[in-house]
Amino acid sequence: MTDLKPNSRNLSSPPYPRFPLTPLARTIVLSLLIFYQIFALGTWIFRIYTTPLHPSYNYDMPASNHFARQQHNASIIYIVFEAFLFTALLALIILFWKGRSGLGTMGIYFVVATAYWAVLFALAWVIGGGFINICLGGPLMGMALGWGIYFGVMWGRARKGKGQDMEMEEGRMALREEREGEARSARSERSGRSGRSSVELDLSQPAADAALGTK
Repeated sequence: MTDLKPNSRNLSSPPYPRFPLTPLARTIVLSLLIFYQIFALGTWIFRIYTTPLHPSYNYDMPASNHFARQQHNASIIYIVFEAFLFTALLALIILFWKGRSGLGTMGIYFVVATAYWAVLFALAWVIGGGFINICLGGPLMGMALGWGIYFGVMWGRARKGKGQDMEMEEGRMALREEREGEARSARSERSGRSGRSSVELDLSQPAADAALGTK
C-alpha cells in the first residue's frame, strides 16, 4: 500500500532539480512577501489619509502656495503609482503561490520598487516635507532592495540549474544515439552473417545432390 503521509525529505528538497526553492522555502518566502504587501498597503492608506482633496493656500504667504500645490500633485501621483505597485505585487504573490510566477519576474518587480522608493526617499531628504517617504518609504526601499537581490540570486541559480539540465539531456541524447547506432550495426552484422550462411548453403546443395546421383 502506498504511504500517503508527507515525507520530511520533500520539505527540504526542491520540487524540480533546476528550481532552487524548496516547498518549505517557498512557504517562508510567501509569508514574508505577504508581510511586505501589508506594510506597503498600510503606507498607501496612510498617504491617502494624509493627502487633502485640495491643496491648502496661505494668502499671507503667496510664495508657499506654489510649493503646496506641487506637493499635493506629487502626492496624487504617488497614490496612483503605489496603487499600481500594490496591485502588481498582489497578482505576483497569487501566481507565486500557485507556482506560476517566475523568479526573474519577481526580481524585476522589486528592482522597479527599489528605484521608486529610492527616488522618493532622495527627494524627501533634499526638499523636505516627506515624512511618509522617509519614515515609511525608507524601510520599504530597504526591503525591496533585499527582495531584489534575493530573487536575482535565485534566478541565477535557476538558470545555472537549467543549463546543467540541458547539458545532461544532451548527454543522454548522445548516449542514446550511440547505443542505437551500435544496435543497428549489430543487426546489420547479424543479417550479413545469415545472408552469407544461406549463400554457402545454396552453393553446397548442388554438390551434395551430384554426389548422391553418382552413388
